[in-house]
Amino acid sequence: MVGVWKRRLFGMFNMKDKRITPQKYQILKALFEESLIENYNNAHLARCVGTLMSRGNHWPVIGITEDALRLIKSEKFELPKGMIQRGHLIPRSETINLLFRNRKTFVSIDDFENIYTFYDKTVLMTREQNKSSKHTPEFIKFKSPNPEIFKTSYIGYKYEEEEKLFLKDLYKQFYSRPSKLHSIRDIYPKGLNSHLR
Repeated sequence: MVGVWKRRLFGMFNMKDKRITPQKYQILKALFEESLIENYNNAHLARCVGTLMSRGNHWPVIGITEDALRLIKSEKFELPKGMIQRGHLIPRSETINLLFRNRKTFVSIDDFENIYTFYDKTVLMTREQNKSSKHTPEFIKFKSPNPEIFKTSYIGYKYEEEEKLFLKDLYKQFYSRPSKLHSIRDIYPKGLNSHLR
């Protein structure tokens, strides 16, 4: 199944920047083997995987909801503490299911990298949207996502002058010439029916 995904789906994204080292892969493989014996829940596995993968462009931001952008604008583009979060387009539990559940052997290092990168996309949204939405609200998609902005610091992310200027420009562009909002269906293939309810 993963072979089919590689050909049809992973080609949609740039996979050149590897984020997993052989050492991390061995830890993840050991975690998988342990999970076959111990009854770890998805939240526990997601925390372990997230900690290992938290350096670099972990949870990359590809857009922002209108509510989040307006809230930041109301604060003169300062980030309101604890009010803007990164929400995954596809829940992390789905990624864990694919990597850890219903298999007897762990995926290869390349397949892990591809699957994790494919599912790792996030959108900036308000805390309320992230808590209350079963599905990602519609959002303003960044035209050219820059991996150097909103860079991760585990569950947090960088918000400095570069990010502030980026959102100021985005606000000006979006409201001077409004474009359509995007949804999960615009990012992932229509064949991923389990995620496109």
